[in-house]
Amino acid sequence: SELTWTLGANAYDATSSTPQKAIVNGESVENVLKLGKSSAGGSATVAIPSGTTKIGFYAIGWNKSSGTVLSCKAGSVTETFDLTANTGAAGNRDSDYFTMSIPAGVTEVVFETTGTSNCRAIVIGLKAITE
Repeated sequence: SELTWTLGANAYDATSSTPQKAIVNGESVENVLKLGKSSAGGSATVAIPSGTTKIGFYAIGWNKSSGTVLSCKAGSVTETFDLTANTGAAGNRDSDYFTMSIPAGVTEVVFETTGTSNCRAIVIGLKAITE
């Protein structure tokens, strides 16, 4: 990820007491944002550089999760993404890649997971896009 974030409720990353990391397509990824704990959702606020028109990221539902939704709020705009549960949060596919348009002047996006059961997610590869 090239963007930074501030951890909210039930959010974890490499700075947490149990550092989060993942294997993506056989490569170790140290800069992982994990949202959620057990059946509780999680949240984090992602900083967006000035001039960003869109962000791109991969988001993966936790193994055996049911109906995990990632909500992203940028100013007055909220987009939701239905996440696919992956065994061990592995097996990333192109369908795990998402983009969101960012309104002019917005400098942060709040990421939050919700769901009916085990609503945890891993977010990686956060990138600012200017078009």
